[in-house]
Amino acid sequence: MIARVPVRPQANRGSLVVLFAAMSFAGCSGGVADDGRSSMFPSTANTTATTPTGTPSTSNTQPVPTAMAIDCNAAPQPGASPIRRMTPFEYDNTVRDLTRDTAYPGAALPIEGGAGYDNNAEVGAVSRLTAQKYMEAAEVISARASQNLPALLGCDPASGETACVNTWIPAFGSRAWRRPLLATESQEMSSLFATVRSSLTLAQSVEAVLEAFLESPHFLYRVEAGEMGAAVKVTDYQLASRLSYLLWGSMPDDQLLDAASKGQLAQPALVATQARRMLTDPRTKAMTHRFHEQWWNYKDVRTVEKDPAIYPDFSPTTSALYVEETNRFLDSAIFEGDGTLATLLTSTRTFVNPALATFYGVTPPASGFAPLDEPSKRAGLLTQGAFLATHAKANQTSIVARGVFIRGGLFCQVPPPPPATVNTTLPAPIQMGLSTRGRLEQHRSDPVCSACHAQFDPLGFAFEHYDAVGRWREQDSGVAVDSSGALTGTDVDGPFNGIAELAGKAATSELVASCAVTQWFRYGYGRQDSAPDVCTLKQLNTAFKAASYKIPELMVALTQSDAFLYRNTTTGAQ
Repeated sequence: MIARVPVRPQANRGSLVVLFAAMSFAGCSGGVADDGRSSMFPSTANTTATTPTGTPSTSNTQPVPTAMAIDCNAAPQPGASPIRRMTPFEYDNTVRDLTRDTAYPGAALPIEGGAGYDNNAEVGAVSRLTAQKYMEAAEVISARASQNLPALLGCDPASGETACVNTWIPAFGSRAWRRPLLATESQEMSSLFATVRSSLTLAQSVEAVLEAFLESPHFLYRVEAGEMGAAVKVTDYQLASRLSYLLWGSMPDDQLLDAASKGQLAQPALVATQARRMLTDPRTKAMTHRFHEQWWNYKDVRTVEKDPAIYPDFSPTTSALYVEETNRFLDSAIFEGDGTLATLLTSTRTFVNPALATFYGVTPPASGFAPLDEPSKRAGLLTQGAFLATHAKANQTSIVARGVFIRGGLFCQVPPPPPATVNTTLPAPIQMGLSTRGRLEQHRSDPVCSACHAQFDPLGFAFEHYDAVGRWREQDSGVAVDSSGALTGTDVDGPFNGIAELAGKAATSELVASCAVTQWFRYGYGRQDSAPDVCTLKQLNTAFKAASYKIPELMVALTQSDAFLYRNTTTGAQ
């Protein structure tokens, strides 16, 4: 299927209807037959549960229990296999790697999402606006690329434009659609070029073909055509795409496509070898940044606002520095250090430049970003400015938001939403001699609130040495900070004093490790876990533990599971 596109100047906007129809399987469930046609089954996209108020969106359900009547030694159990559409992040990365365009056109795409991560394929049907934005992005990208035809085509059209274009079409198409083009598909593109060329310039004709490639569902979606069944082995080219979008959030590179063409992804061990190679690529770091800002719910840090009367030195520049600090921390903890979950949670190191150091009130480095070790204060990602500032209010800390993340985001134990009639507004911090903790304890003295708040308030107390912009403090409203609390209902219950002790407990928790596996599953596979995934989750948890909870090894393990190596095309499985 090829999306018929208008040729600039844009006189035929009726093609939007064609593109919208071509993308119509966005909200459908079902497999894709051998000829690439969608097998239409009723959609399940609107059946997902909503996230409780105040709960991190990535933790809106409990992990699937492992004690189920499923024989994990029997036939593969891949679980659901929804058709995956590129997110704006993946779109930008793919366009960059395909055309060298670094203008980040995905920023113009509508913001989508719902239950879970932004790549959740179970939600987010394509609207007419989305289809229009895809078309507009394709037009802009194609117009820019066609300004330098020799660079785009890889040959000099002056020496024979038809031969040059017809050589480019299958070569470019196999990269854009991440598989070899069928002979009929190449011919359709060649015919499109010839038709446009009969009345317009060479550049406009190439532009039209490029638009067709970029507007096709075979570009925008990871279409997995082939056999139908409950456990179909994923082909080499499909595995290449699964690998690249899992680890890079982008298209396969030439080495991966070459391996697919030679059948060198047919065995799990060969897939693991490619995965380990790919982990050394900087694109893996960018994907890991993206994952953690959603799991840890600090993705809005770039636009967070603070009360200038209380924090006059906070600005958008501070937010940008938070992002750089946290990304450098993630790189150090996961890829440059021992890579363990414990280090992610308990490292006493962060990274600051002179401006951020001055903001935090610590000794600045001479220049640039440099490591800062604070053994008595830091506790991994939990004490990063990006996390602390987003889990706070504009004028004060948020014990509730921070505690809810620990309970829901780290332990995957999501508290219920508050009753609709309950006032959840904490009084403003205007009374000296009464700390945020003190005001919250007054607020939750209501029996209607206390039972629920007991699940997360004591966890939020651990952060009280850090204010609403991530700076250490010894006092709050003239009162000495009390950061003591207690963990209950977990496998590491007991009292703690401060965030470092709480993080130390979390780092030894099997529940936290299992929750991390669940979050990587949801992001890596682009869907929520369900009952048929019990074997994959068990396999991932076993591999994570065997690797001493090293995160890069968990990423490799994600490429070895039934959910990754097989697909389920039966009704209701997509």
